[in-house]
Amino acid sequence: MAAINDLSMAGQYFLTITAELVVLFIAIGFVVGLIQEYVPEETIRRLLSSQHRVTGATLGAFFGALASSCSSCRRQGSSGENP
Repeated sequence: MAAINDLSMAGQYFLTITAELVVLFIAIGFVVGLIQEYVPEETIRRLLSSQHRVTGATLGAFFGALASSCSSCRRQGSSGENP
């Protein structure tokens, strides 16, 4: 009986974590979309090149992590042409 209870708890934990991750990925995708839409590429370049080397690398890692998840969406829609 304990094995069934443990399996039930594991399944409940799995579903909880899955739901949390889905919400997190949707939220991150939304924020990335907003950043890519409203922050020009030149502004990001200026921020990365004008800061201290460590700060620029840290900001670069942050922007790279955000932009990598939706970079293909931005490329397809940025030119105004249909693929």
